[in-house]
Amino acid sequence: MSDHTRPTLSESLSMLFDSLKRGIRSYFILFLICFGLHLVLILAANIYFLKDNYWNVCKYLWVHFTNIQSPDWELVRAYMDETIIRPNLAIVKWTSLVWVMGIASFVGFSRMYSRKIAATKVVRGPVLKTEEELVEDVKESKAKVDIMLTKKLGIPVYIETGHIGVVGATGTGKTQTINRIIPGLIKRQNRMIVHELKGNFFSTFSNDRDLLFCPFDQRHMNKYGGWSIFSSIRTEYDIETVACALIPDQPFARDAFWYVAPRQLLTSILRYCFFTGRTKNRDIWDTLNLSRDDMIKCLKGIPGAEIGLSHIIDKTKAASDVKSVLLSYVQSIQYLSDSDGDFVIEDWLKHGDGSIYILNYPKIKSAMAPVLSLFMELLIKSVNSLDADLHRRIAFIIDEAPQLQKLNSLIDLLTLSRDRGAMNLLAWQTNSQWRKLYGREDAETILGNLKSKIVCQLADVDTCKYFAENFGEVEELRTLKTTSVAGNHNKESEGHVSYSEHIHKRDAVSKEDLKRLKVTAESYEAIVKFANYDAAKIKFPIIRYPKRVREFQPKPGVDLDYIKIKWEKLQTEAETIIGEKGKEAEHDQERCYSHFE
Repeated sequence: MSDHTRPTLSESLSMLFDSLKRGIRSYFILFLICFGLHLVLILAANIYFLKDNYWNVCKYLWVHFTNIQSPDWELVRAYMDETIIRPNLAIVKWTSLVWVMGIASFVGFSRMYSRKIAATKVVRGPVLKTEEELVEDVKESKAKVDIMLTKKLGIPVYIETGHIGVVGATGTGKTQTINRIIPGLIKRQNRMIVHELKGNFFSTFSNDRDLLFCPFDQRHMNKYGGWSIFSSIRTEYDIETVACALIPDQPFARDAFWYVAPRQLLTSILRYCFFTGRTKNRDIWDTLNLSRDDMIKCLKGIPGAEIGLSHIIDKTKAASDVKSVLLSYVQSIQYLSDSDGDFVIEDWLKHGDGSIYILNYPKIKSAMAPVLSLFMELLIKSVNSLDADLHRRIAFIIDEAPQLQKLNSLIDLLTLSRDRGAMNLLAWQTNSQWRKLYGREDAETILGNLKSKIVCQLADVDTCKYFAENFGEVEELRTLKTTSVAGNHNKESEGHVSYSEHIHKRDAVSKEDLKRLKVTAESYEAIVKFANYDAAKIKFPIIRYPKRVREFQPKPGVDLDYIKIKWEKLQTEAETIIGEKGKEAEHDQERCYSHFE
């Protein structure tokens, strides 16, 4: 029956009679069981305790009957009363407890059964499982497992290239979850590209073969002496890639001019460096800091530099403003000036070993985001350029992924890298971070391509709603019992019992479930949803790993506070310029409207 269908009178009577018949049959069976058990107990007690008394009576009667003598019936009656009848009354009394126990058990089991029947019956849809049930499902699928999340539960190898999302509020277990995955990758000798904010993963899991990419750290690319941006620029198309990575599109910018024009000027500067052989990081930075007149001289005659040149060719404030805004985007190139080296991304992917840890230090994460995003962008493009090989495994582990700038190749990484053997894990806090950085459509594409998800405790309402819907809906068949209460004029209907069934829909994992996942000092709960398996609620114990190396080892003379202040000053100047130009554009538009009026 549907939610809105009520049973007819004949259906209600039929259900009532069926219920009565089931009740009578159940009680009759209970009576037979208790009666039979009572008889067995009485018989057993008589045999065990009174068999000698019965034997004495039989022997007395046998002797008298065989000698053709009349027994003393008063003596027999008195003896039986004392040794058989009274003990049997006591036996019957104590063994009658079997009736009490039987009825109590019947009532208890009936209530349990009634609750079970009345509660729910899943008709269709996913069911939230326990860890043991998910482990059993993985075993039944005969999937190979390498990376263990718990002692029993592992990630099926065949879903790794379907990519994994780890989401949760601050301090709810995201880092702990990644800590469980990295050791499995190391054990398999897979190479990793790890982005992090605090250096926890590098300090815990790195070894001598691994590289650290952090221009402010003494260990920055130390095996190679550093990295040059031009090591990945071999064609004019690569120049466009670098410029777009350093200054990506901004979905919610008021005026696209203020990221398009600086990007075009940067492209022209990179072309100048490329065609004149100035291919060190310092060459780029020095060219960026040329005066307007000197920069114009350099860019004149460079193939393809005309558009960028057009933004500064006139001696106007606008030309100066474009250059100032450009510096606010690419200031981080300055910190690569002393770290040109022999590292080449393509060579490392094909012939190198070990992993790369990209450290985006919290205090200056915004200042360094352009260069770190560029490095990540070039790594992604290089992986997608590899030959197809499903047996290869290169893992991108991008913790706090929205802290980077918009990665133009991120969607390509999720949609095209499977054949290259890439396993991608992205971690974030709220879905709004993705929408703010990538726009709604691209954010949905990113989230939709993470086939497996590990959801820790959430605080954001919108993110809770998304994952509650993402985990699916359950349809349950519920049987409801209704007892009518008579009104003043209808006493005859009082106590009428009716039953109805209806389909009830609910989220397999509700928004409240996601908010109430437990987090303590010793453990945390998460919803684990592997691709092609039902979701399960898992309790993870906290694992504390020893540190192998220091998380951050700053270069001599590096002042992070000064770098932060300098970056904030450049940002303020750029925002002031953009704001003023935006107001001028609005005034121009108003004047235009007033003219037509």
